[in-house]
Amino acid sequence: MSAQVRYIISLLLVIMVGSLVWYLPGRNVPYAVKPDPEMSPYEVVRTQMEALSHNDFPDPDFGIEVIYNFLAPDHDLQAAILEDVVTLWHNPVYSDMLNLISYTVEEHYVREDEAVFFVFLESKDEEKYMYIFELSRQEGGPMEGVWLTRDVRLYDKVAKPGPVEIQI
Repeated sequence: MSAQVRYIISLLLVIMVGSLVWYLPGRNVPYAVKPDPEMSPYEVVRTQMEALSHNDFPDPDFGIEVIYNFLAPDHDLQAAILEDVVTLWHNPVYSDMLNLISYTVEEHYVREDEAVFFVFLESKDEEKYMYIFELSRQEGGPMEGVWLTRDVRLYDKVAKPGPVEIQI
């Protein structure tokens, strides 16, 4: 076997093994997937928005799983199983957050143990929305000092402007 053929085979093996590692569940993504006491409330919201903007990467509904990880214990959905949260996030109120085009996070207020952020986003359908994220800092237990999401709700949905007819 020639050196050139061995080189091509080696290169193909490296590509195949690299691809396999790339798609393994739990591989590194460019944002946190679990809460951390070092994260600011802004970072918690930004992390969740990054996850939702790439919802199906590296696995289907991985972004929603990140949302689930950041739910506060007093959130109604925290008691639900992940599959219930996935179903909820695919309903019309939240589905526009999945695989979105762009977003902006604006701080409304941050206090000692609670925070509210406005998130303005453009959906994959190029529609504009505003969501409100409410967070609380956890007291006691294993999540002491960690900011978690208490509520996410749609505040405003602005439809794409249509053609305007002017009559004189």
